[in-house]
Amino acid sequence: MKEISIDIERRTEKRQHESFLVRYSGSTDPKNETTTFVKFAATFNVSESGLCFRSPMPFEKTHRLTFLCDELWEGEREGVVRWCNILHPGIYKIGVALL
Repeated sequence: MKEISIDIERRTEKRQHESFLVRYSGSTDPKNETTTFVKFAATFNVSESGLCFRSPMPFEKTHRLTFLCDELWEGEREGVVRWCNILHPGIYKIGVALL
């Protein structure tokens, strides 16, 4: 018998299913805070509590990132990676909870 999975929406905020250009930065090695990067990405969706974006690099769960997008927020927002899925070789879909 084939197993059927049902995704249950746990968010209470409405998601904006728009693509925004965000700048994200962080440490390439969470154990070595001095090695940092800055990249730009397009979002899949955004809500008050999180965002989903595509990245050329994968991130481990709990990796902390800093985001900047003048269209969405005033100043920078901190976030923590909640999940990372591969879309295609070299392209990842990243889910982040904003702090």
